[in-house]
Amino acid sequence: MGKPGLTKTLEIIAEEMDTAMALCGKRRITEIDGDIIAEKPFKA
Repeated sequence: MGKPGLTKTLEIIAEEMDTAMALCGKRRITEIDGDIIAEKPFKA
């Protein structure tokens, strides 16, 4: 896959970050602090 695979992977990560930040009500990476980061995984 090489460079195209890496590019696609980075695009997916960026999209996931955008979605996660939007769901948390954050617009900038600098707005993220320890208050929204889970210390332990949630149990379903």
